[in-house]
Amino acid sequence: MSVPPSPEPFRPKRASRRDTERDAAGESVPRPEPAPETASGPETEPAPETASGPETASGPEHGNPVDPDHADPATAARFRRLCRSSPWRWRTLRFRFTMRPGAEPLEALVRRPLALRITGVDGGLVHASLNAPPGLGSYATARRASSWLMPPHLVTPLRAPDGLVQRRPEAAYGEPWYDDPRLASTLDPVQLAGNAPAAADLPQAEPVTVHALREADHEGRPVLEALLSPNHAYRVADPAAALLGPGRTTVRIDAATGVCVLVEPEDASEPVLWLRILGTDEYAGDDEFLGGAP
Repeated sequence: MSVPPSPEPFRPKRASRRDTERDAAGESVPRPEPAPETASGPETEPAPETASGPETASGPEHGNPVDPDHADPATAARFRRLCRSSPWRWRTLRFRFTMRPGAEPLEALVRRPLALRITGVDGGLVHASLNAPPGLGSYATARRASSWLMPPHLVTPLRAPDGLVQRRPEAAYGEPWYDDPRLASTLDPVQLAGNAPAAADLPQAEPVTVHALREADHEGRPVLEALLSPNHAYRVADPAAALLGPGRTTVRIDAATGVCVLVEPEDASEPVLWLRILGTDEYAGDDEFLGGAP
């Protein structure tokens, strides 16, 4: 006796609407009731995804902050690292600047640590010194007479992978200034960042809140432009050297040198501080800071 072939395994097959109306013998069979359609229906447009969905334009994967009133934390951290980095990014700096709206611009030559020469645009000497007073604008890093402290460029900071400073070491910080102590603050704007990142679990622990941040151009040089407001932790050794006042302020930091090149309060019609870099790391001998012609 031959063994009957095994039946084919059951494989359900999607039937067409015509197939579901009659069986193999041609007899009518009841058509199953369709599933109830939702309010959106099969033909309606899909509902928009929420702010946490993968297609929204406000998520960090699109480069925009989730909180519309705060910059993305990663880009804000980069801005703070740049503000800490100035002592290790240049040794001499030549620039044109104004410290008050409507004031005539001056030109300055700085050679670290404390050599400073200031002239009018016409070349007339305003001030020259090989040992100008150090500014106290650095955030909690006033220059001290401790004999063991060395100039910043002789000590090594903790750097992030992008080369910017994550944590500043103990050093003899202080930048030269004349007439306005904010000049020292522009050369080393660490007061906007602190010596190291603040504890992440403490609200407003950073010196300033970064509300918005973008890459921009300032007098032909790339900068980071930030909209800032001071927090309770914003403390400057010399209040007259503070770059920020109450309220929100637009600040630009030169990407190559870490120098502050613009400060413009939100309610001001023009910048209260403006700086244009003319040269970096050029040779500058002592005779340029002795009061004679350069």
